[in-house]
Formats: sequence, structure tokens, C-alpha cells
Amino acid sequence: MAEINFSHIFDINQLFKKKEIDYSIHLFGGCSSCGAYLICEGETVERKQLEAIMNDYFKEKWLKVHLSDDLSLSVESLLK
Repeated sequence: MAEINFSHIFDINQLFKKKEIDYSIHLFGGCSSCGAYLICEGETVERKQLEAIMNDYFKEKWLKVHLSDDLSLSVESLLK
């Protein structure tokens, strides 16, 4: 199972800020599920561009993220 942690979220949010992209990653959780999703806080950006930025960061951590239409994230391990 692949996971992202708070440090990853902080780093990605800082990367978005540095690139002047008005998105940030947020977590949600409950009794039976948890996950992460993006929130647009201004100008919209294409989903593929957001994925590319995040995956460029995650590739050295052997992870890949997929962004759904509702901007929720799924994480895949590149170690198989």
C-alpha cells in the first residue's frame, strides 16, 4: 500500500505556492476511510498539469499520484 505523509503534503503545498498555483492538498478522514484531495483557491489549472507537478516531486520517493475528476488523490507505489 502506498501512502503520503504530512511532510509530503507540506512540500507539495509549498511547491504549488512557489509556482503560483492556487491549489493545496487537504486530508479527510473518518471511521472507515481517509484520503487526500486538492482544493482550488483561485485560478484553475488543468488536471494533467497538477498531476505532472506532483509526480515530478513523488518520483524520487517511488510514488505516483492519480488525480480524479473530483480532485481526490490516489497513490500508487512504483515498487512492484
